[in-house]
Amino acid sequence: MQAGCDAKYKLFINNDTGTVNDTNALSPMALDAEKLLQLDTMNVITDKGYTTAQHIQICTNNNITTFSSPKNHVSQNNGLFAMNTFDYNQKEDSYICPSNI
Repeated sequence: MQAGCDAKYKLFINNDTGTVNDTNALSPMALDAEKLLQLDTMNVITDKGYTTAQHIQICTNNNITTFSSPKNHVSQNNGLFAMNTFDYNQKEDSYICPSNI
């Protein structure tokens, strides 16, 4: 289930009970809320499951600004190093691998 909520009054604006999952819900839900509220521009806040370039672009094209938490890096839990484990060497303008390779 997806639900849209107004930040000021904490009222539900719209919902979807099963035709979309998180990854595909951002633009349909945001566009629906914008239409229901009769707005020309709108800001939306989402969790990281909603952040796809395609849906962010659709929102942007429709005067909807999205604010989303970043997704975890794809290298997590696959034996590779996460980006935040690399040290930056400012003098050489390079990054140092955690294994010193």
